Amino acid sequence: GSEMCIETAALLAAADRLGIQYIATGHHARVETDAEGVSRICPAADPASDESAALAALPQETLARLILPLGEFSPEELDDLAEELKF
Repeated sequence: GSEMCIETAALLAAADRLGIQYIATGHHARVETDAEGVSRICPAADPASDESAALAALPQETLARLILPLGEFSPEELDDLAEELKF
């Protein structure tokens, strides 16, 4: 919702001040970019943990800079990975 847009806008502003092109969040969703360069929010690979609806209102300019590394994994897979990496 609007809270997500405000938080993301603040994160992008901080990234801009630091000269950082991309931002990443821990949301369970995916960003896909088509052949024309249009980025879209897509559901997480695991439907039970999907948070794509919370990001649906983000503008194209934000989606093009957003990295969502957790969207490809289920919570169980992330727990296993964290244990393996000793997080």
